[in-house]
Amino acid sequence: METDKGRQEDEIASLAEIYEAEEFFRIKKEDSGSAIECRLSGLFSLAEKLLKVKYLNLNVQGKCPSLPYLKFFVRYLPPANLFVTFPPNYPSENPPSFKLSVSWLPVWETSRVCQKLDELWLENKGNEILFIWMNFLKFELLSFLDIRYCLDVSLIFTAFEEPKQYLNSDLLSLSDPRAFNDHIFMNPKAYLIKYDVCRHRIHFHSSFYTCKICFSEISGRHCSEITKCGHIYCKDCMRQYISLRISEGKVNSICCPEHKCNTEITPDLVKELVSPEIYERYERLLLKVTLDSMSDIIYCPRSSCQYPVTRDGEDTLATCANCFYNFCAFCRKVYHGVAPCAMNSQEQQKLIVEYQTANHAEKKLLEKKYGRRQLQIVVENHLTNSYLMDNTKPCPNCLARITKTEGCNKMTCGYCQAHFCWLCGEHLSGPDPYEHFHNPEGGTCFLRLFEGVEIPQNMFENDFE
Repeated sequence: METDKGRQEDEIASLAEIYEAEEFFRIKKEDSGSAIECRLSGLFSLAEKLLKVKYLNLNVQGKCPSLPYLKFFVRYLPPANLFVTFPPNYPSENPPSFKLSVSWLPVWETSRVCQKLDELWLENKGNEILFIWMNFLKFELLSFLDIRYCLDVSLIFTAFEEPKQYLNSDLLSLSDPRAFNDHIFMNPKAYLIKYDVCRHRIHFHSSFYTCKICFSEISGRHCSEITKCGHIYCKDCMRQYISLRISEGKVNSICCPEHKCNTEITPDLVKELVSPEIYERYERLLLKVTLDSMSDIIYCPRSSCQYPVTRDGEDTLATCANCFYNFCAFCRKVYHGVAPCAMNSQEQQKLIVEYQTANHAEKKLLEKKYGRRQLQIVVENHLTNSYLMDNTKPCPNCLARITKTEGCNKMTCGYCQAHFCWLCGEHLSGPDPYEHFHNPEGGTCFLRLFEGVEIPQNMFENDFE
């Protein structure tokens, strides 16, 4: 008896030296004479960098055979937990009693693992067995279960969605009583992803990386990893980079600093790195960029407000929920009812070009905004003004537009009877308006009375007969 007890203590001490506390833990008891109890957690080393996990509800699949599997990927799997109690005559005669939990296996699959542990004891009867069991759980369990590239957790997922049917399953009653699953009613996807993220963080913090910006070798605790692309930078460099992008207002495209990498940095990582004041500015700018990209969002035109307002379809009335200002949803001026939006000359010119080049749907929208009659008036006025600018000149006395159809360059205004020069526009107010064209010192219009006038060749024939 003393020999077995001493061997048990030696085995426990050896395991405590070999494994970290998260893999091996002795359960302390007040009674020194009680049986030794411990927990072994075999952390896996996956054969591949990523393991595909697929799942579906098997009962639903029975009704719909074509139902596809859903899938996700993990880098780590939760360990198999082995809870061991030493009997007094271990290891000389009997094996340790144990319970085994594997959170990503149904209990009937875990039962197979229990049987394998029994076989290992029979092969090594009379020897300390915990290290052999631990080695199997850490390095051989996945190959024993034929899991290399893909893990199917459909049975676990079905139990999560339909727990009553799982509890009444015949397979459950036939399973090894030492096999159990303490996470059977948890969502396997959520649980496995959460464990994967936590395990990756532990591994990341305990490793060293070269920052791709400053090229320093830095502990993972002081680095940030962009999850989707896997690029790693020190936190100081990332903090400066993100803060600079926010100060420039480029919040909708903060991408990984790696050349030609377009992976966007998540808001969670931004919040983790920058100060609360900078993050508040980031959120404010990001909200504005998002609202600006929405076609049904406009802003209150009051400079002291600028509150975002949701446009109601094609309704021209918009009301600010912050200051209760009513304004036109199109021209952003005070609401003018059914009257068309007011425009200046530049806006009219732009509108005419826009209307002439618009398709049918765009023309309908412009007619809704400005009114069909208003658009007709604008176009007609534009054509009239264009014609007047190209073909008429203003009277220097009354500014009435005058057109020249024939005759010399001495013009007489039909409205105020004033005389003026068609070429230079000068008002000819003297007693002889023709003096302007006959006087060599009269300016640039000397001898240009008939310039630009087509004179028929036979006009003066009768004067020479």
